[in-house]
Amino acid sequence: VWQSATMATMVDDLRSGRFDLLLTGYSDRWQRNLRRTLELLEDELHPNGVALVTCDRKILSSDPSDWDELISEAAGAEKYSRRLSERITEGYAAKFDQERDPGGRAALGFRRLPEPPHTLEVDPDRMPIVVGLFERYALGNVSATQLEAETGLAATRIRMILMNPLYNGWIRRHRGKDETRRPAPWRATPPVSNELWARVEEVRRAKTRGGAPKNWDRVDLLGGLLECVCGRRLRNDGTFADGRHRKHHANPCEAWGRKARLGERPGRRLCWPRSPASRSTMSPWHRSSRRSGRTSSRSRSTEHGLIGRSASWRWSTLVACSRRHLPRPPEGPS
Repeated sequence: VWQSATMATMVDDLRSGRFDLLLTGYSDRWQRNLRRTLELLEDELHPNGVALVTCDRKILSSDPSDWDELISEAAGAEKYSRRLSERITEGYAAKFDQERDPGGRAALGFRRLPEPPHTLEVDPDRMPIVVGLFERYALGNVSATQLEAETGLAATRIRMILMNPLYNGWIRRHRGKDETRRPAPWRATPPVSNELWARVEEVRRAKTRGGAPKNWDRVDLLGGLLECVCGRRLRNDGTFADGRHRKHHANPCEAWGRKARLGERPGRRLCWPRSPASRSTMSPWHRSSRRSGRTSSRSRSTEHGLIGRSASWRWSTLVACSRRHLPRPPEGPS
């Protein structure tokens, strides 16, 4: 409740003095959060001369004799809300394990069976819309914003559809490190084939650019241009506690190493790859330079970018974008 737009509007109105008494029908529907109840009363309502009245319990917040009951009701409402949340979570977990169903509202292209337990099935009338989105995006020449103009679906919704493994035949519960997947009943013949899903993932990965918080005190000439040898773009990711700037590799590959985040080391050149897979990607010029001890302009990155173990970038793109700021590449094979 306290996060809703209606609550924000109400707070703006009470600050402007548009009312001096706030009525709520039920005490357990007011906030269902003890901390937010106290914050609203002590920081917003009472300082602005507004009192709260809960009609069902006949509690007046400005009456000291009602204060204990008000706190008790607020704590009870939060306790009920937390227990209800636990029961709902357990219900979704049971449905996921027993019925292989993610629960919640059916995604575009799916529908729920009218008979219990109301599991998902493919909607043959709506699924072609989703498959068309995947096929168009897989071409690599269209963005979610352009698809929004073509289909009328919101760009944010299109992005969520393109990342939803449900269309590839996998039911997902949670995200991140706690993510769990189960094969859906239609996994044998998914609406989005494995090849199409992989192609869309590849296009999405290629379009992912640095999106970390902007550091206005430092200009990163390589921002959004660096790639790992596996093809994954590297993102700016703030700084470590010692001030070193970080680069983030989502789902790090073997060549990058186990740590997703690596930082630059001031005063040192780019650390060379250490794994066999990453060493195989070096050009002959790189290997000869390393053996002879020469430092190339490609490795002078104390002020420009990544200090990692297996980082590389497309030199032609880098020079095209930053020709005036970076030294020219050496003559000879690259």
